[in-house]
Amino acid sequence: MTRMTSIPLNEFNERRQRLLNSLPAGAIALVPAATMQPRNSDVEYPFRQDSDFIT
Repeated sequence: MTRMTSIPLNEFNERRQRLLNSLPAGAIALVPAATMQPRNSDVEYPFRQDSDFIT
């Protein structure tokens, strides 16, 4: 697992604003964050969001 480093808050805000500005009016962005982890062939672990996901 790769450890993510924090980015400065102002850079995070600028990136988010740039994404919003690039979307057409009324559009939404779906950003993937974590994947389901298989426990075995027919059972998955309970979902847990990646700790480095920033909302």
